[in-house]
Amino acid sequence: MTDAHDFYIDLKLPLDHRLHFGDDYNPLNAWRLLSRNISRTPHNLRLHTQRILLCIEANLEKVLLGAFQDLSIALSLSGKRFYFNLLDKAKDSLSAGNYTKLSNLFENTETVNCWLNGSVLSNGICTSKALVIHHKKEIVQAGYDNNLEEALALIDEGQIDEARIILEQALLDNFDDILIEEELLLIYQSTRDKEALENMTQRLLEAEATPSLAWEAYMNTSEEW
Repeated sequence: MTDAHDFYIDLKLPLDHRLHFGDDYNPLNAWRLLSRNISRTPHNLRLHTQRILLCIEANLEKVLLGAFQDLSIALSLSGKRFYFNLLDKAKDSLSAGNYTKLSNLFENTETVNCWLNGSVLSNGICTSKALVIHHKKEIVQAGYDNNLEEALALIDEGQIDEARIILEQALLDNFDDILIEEELLLIYQSTRDKEALENMTQRLLEAEATPSLAWEAYMNTSEEW
């Protein structure tokens, strides 16, 4: 693609940021990095654009639908021109059915959060009745060196609840693991799950762990969730 800067013109973002990765990147690692950053800053449209372009260029069709779903959630019914310009770029990487699904997704407020593979922002609610759809998959345990790596892989697949459970237990096993704590707090924040944060705080106190300053800060800001 040669006209990636068109997106920056539409968005009035700086033109000196690169949208494309170099030739020496690992697509899966790049996807994981972008997904983690999107879960932290869901309204960063440059990250969404990079992730979609990555899916197109690296033939990551399996997660391309979820990438567009996250963009739709982030735009929240605004930026229609931006969304469809980017969708047209991906048209050749999508089946006719999936292209139509993504075209309809943007303005369908009842299904926009109904989970698609690759999404990290969807809450799984498919109708106004708040039906939560749980997508389960077999995890190859031998593929992960530690709990954090396994949790990050689950986050990349949009399995946020499963990742949270793993991180909660990992933190109870090691109160001083800053990386585990950081990822867990980000999940609570991105899902606005104040109840889960409060429950985990109680579990830490019962285990005689002193909440860190970062943890206390999230507890304070959770009042606004």
